[in-house]
Amino acid sequence: MKKTPLDSIIDMIEAIDHVYEFMEGIDPKDLHTDLKTYYAVIRCFSILGEAVNRIDPDFRNVHSEIPWNKIKGLRNIIVHDYDTIHVEIIRKIMTEDFPPLEIQLEAIRQELLKDETP
Repeated sequence: MKKTPLDSIIDMIEAIDHVYEFMEGIDPKDLHTDLKTYYAVIRCFSILGEAVNRIDPDFRNVHSEIPWNKIKGLRNIIVHDYDTIHVEIIRKIMTEDFPPLEIQLEAIRQELLKDETP
C-alpha cells in the first residue's frame, strides 16, 4: 500500500518521539556507552530518512521549511557509511534540531488532517 504524505509525516513524528522515549533518563553525552539505545536511536534516524524518500518531491517543495535533503542524506550515511557516524552529530541533531523539526512536522500534520476533514 502506498503511503500518503500524511502517513510519512506521522512516521517521522513517531520516530522523533521514539528517540525521546529511548533517551529518557540517559544523558545524551553518554549515548555512545549504551549500545542498545544508540542502535535504537540510529534506527529512528533511518526511519526519518526513509519516510522522506516516500514523500513526493512536489510536496517537499511546498514545505521547504523542512530540511528534507539533510534528513535523507543522514539516512544514506547511516545505511551506507555507518562507520562514519559521529555520536556528537547524533547528539546535536537530537538536542538542537529535533525540537523545531517536530514542531514543523506537527504543523504540517495538522494542515493535512484539516484538508482531509469534509
